[in-house]
Amino acid sequence: MIVILLFLSVVFLGIGLLINPSNATYLLAGYNTLTPEKQARFALIPYLKFFKKVHIFLAFSTFFVGLFLHFTFPGDAVVYWLVFYPLVFYCYILWRSQKFYPDNGNKPFNLYVGMAVLGLSILGIAGGLFYAHQPNQLHISPDSIEITGAYGAHLDRKTTQVQWVDSIPKLRRRINGIATQRLKKGYFSTVSRKKIKVLISSRSGAFIVFRSKGEVPFYYQLPKNKAKAIYTELHQKGWIE
Repeated sequence: MIVILLFLSVVFLGIGLLINPSNATYLLAGYNTLTPEKQARFALIPYLKFFKKVHIFLAFSTFFVGLFLHFTFPGDAVVYWLVFYPLVFYCYILWRSQKFYPDNGNKPFNLYVGMAVLGLSILGIAGGLFYAHQPNQLHISPDSIEITGAYGAHLDRKTTQVQWVDSIPKLRRRINGIATQRLKKGYFSTVSRKKIKVLISSRSGAFIVFRSKGEVPFYYQLPKNKAKAIYTELHQKGWIE
């Protein structure tokens, strides 16, 4: 995680330091879409000073606050910081950049589109994370198992085998789904390059692996306070010996 923090901070710092009046026509988003006439009236030099200053602040605040969160609140706090902080900060940059454009009543439409896209992205990501963090509920019947929530499943007794395991194969990369330090839901590749589906909500705990015909192995992490009750119910309803 520290490597990711450092990498993103260097990227933000590089953006702030590398863009200058010579390459702004090609590299500076928003400015590069203006007509030559509007570019001539745009307050480029003052804007680049502002642009450089805020990106230096963004780089150092991303790294040092992220470092603080990493060591003070082990878990996903630093992940959410890296996801949301830059998006919110770029909304601020776009909002502040309005004063550098000519014709106060005639700002470029894409300036507002950019703020709207960033705002909707923040809401969409927050909503997706909230949904993903809701516990997956396990409903067991003699004929089927229903797992509700993000990346849940309906498992038929006739085509599914159930096994109780203490761990899952070591994961190599995410294929499709969500992955934070604690939460992993979706499809992943293992170090042996096999595809599996997982629902993990903590760093430890027992698992059930469902093996259904035509599907990849599906590992469901049992809630610690319900593992014994779920095991008993699976046994009573004939899913395990």
